[in-house]
Amino acid sequence: MRPAQPTPPSRRVDPDTPAGARRVAIVWFLAVLLGPFVVALCAGGWAVAQRNHYEDNLRGWEYGDPFPWVPVVAGVVWTVVALVVAVTKAVRAARIRREHG
Repeated sequence: MRPAQPTPPSRRVDPDTPAGARRVAIVWFLAVLLGPFVVALCAGGWAVAQRNHYEDNLRGWEYGDPFPWVPVVAGVVWTVVALVVAVTKAVRAARIRREHG
């Protein structure tokens, strides 16, 4: 007969504790950085292809391609939405920290 194993601690964060709410807010603030990263990759890659007159470029855009509006707009929208959520989560974390003393 095998001895009973203790239950390992959960890897999930309890968002209703001060530390958990702070971690959730930090993750959302880090998620805000994804939008500018996408915008920089898309707009930067397109600009380099236009500047250097790339033709038959296997890595992305070629000379004369239209500006990549869809990923750039999606990156900007993501940034705005994630920033709103991050601020909301930070306010919630501050409220929980005040309530827990």
